[in-house]
Amino acid sequence: MQLIKATENADMAHSDLPALFYFSPDDKVVDPQKTEYFIRRWRGPKQIVRIAGSDSEDHLNHLITGDVVSPGQVTHSVDSIITWHNRIVGHNRIAGHNQINGRAVTQ
Repeated sequence: MQLIKATENADMAHSDLPALFYFSPDDKVVDPQKTEYFIRRWRGPKQIVRIAGSDSEDHLNHLITGDVVSPGQVTHSVDSIITWHNRIVGHNRIAGHNQINGRAVTQ
């Protein structure tokens, strides 16, 4: 719960890195409204993937991907992450550099 409190009070003025937010609005462990609030405050480029509770094998909709609890979501989550990553790296290659917000991207 300390992590939740820390995100609620975080200074988001410098949150400029690209972020992929992959979560369930039906999460019964972490309040989805707090997740949405954090995402709204994120100032950097972001992609949001919301997984419906009906798509997760986890009855709490918290562990929404992984071979042990939610194996049916592994392919979707991996595809989402790779697509997001390639878009971020590809965007910076088109711009003629291998950096994201001034930070070197290693491949």
